[in-house]
Amino acid sequence: MIRSDTYILVKGAAFALLRAHKSMPFAQHALKQLLQHEEFGASAKRELSTSSTSKGESLYLCV
Repeated sequence: MIRSDTYILVKGAAFALLRAHKSMPFAQHALKQLLQHEEFGASAKRELSTSSTSKGESLYLCV
């Protein structure tokens, strides 16, 4: 079972990954899904407004 304080760290780390890879299609999609999220919505909006998509980049995320 994940304790609530650990869960908060996991959510923050997941968002940090999206932020670090915000030019990638998977991250763009995930950030758009978070726009209405109570906790991450404003941050997602900010990241989407400052993202730049680079052609030729590819990243595969395995979870």
